[in-house]
Amino acid sequence: MNLTPRRLLSLVAGLAACFPLLGDTRVLLVGVNEYFEDLTAGRLLYADKDARLVAAHAARRAGAKAGDIHTLVEKTDYMRVQQELIAALFRATPQDTVVLFISAHGTARPEDRDGFIHVSRSARDKLESTAIPISEIETWIRNSPAGRVIVFADLSRQRSGPTGDNSINMVLSKRLGGITKPAVAGVLGSLPRQYSEEDPGLRF
Repeated sequence: MNLTPRRLLSLVAGLAACFPLLGDTRVLLVGVNEYFEDLTAGRLLYADKDARLVAAHAARRAGAKAGDIHTLVEKTDYMRVQQELIAALFRATPQDTVVLFISAHGTARPEDRDGFIHVSRSARDKLESTAIPISEIETWIRNSPAGRVIVFADLSRQRSGPTGDNSINMVLSKRLGGITKPAVAGVLGSLPRQYSEEDPGLRF
């Protein structure tokens, strides 16, 4: 993603100013570096660092209280990530804004009916049971009492399947873009048809 944490959270503040709510800003940041069951996924060098950087700016730039900022960069297994997402969305009130930042691998193959966000124990041949389905995130957001949800998805989008297609951003945009309540805004780390992989030459 080309947005710096400062610019990212300035965007949150701008969106919040356009649609003011009186409640709190609740922030969950997920960065998944290690993938133990899928050797083809490759380790992400900066997912945890990105999450921590955004967390460091969240209080000042997005107006979040320290107790409402949760960073998950260790023990990023399916159950833990699921629990944290549900907690962030369902502890909110109708006056609150929930900000979700997710940096991880993402996959939506032509043969899939869904898209998936990989967690530390995701297996590429068992994504339905080992990764977080976009459809589940959609359901959680639709049922959240929050007044507004802002999603930043910085998904490493590798080629997958026989044709090399990976439409994770299109799936994410379509599913979350169809939600009318709560209000949802989103920023993706790459364009719908753009592949997104970490450059090994980058230095943090």
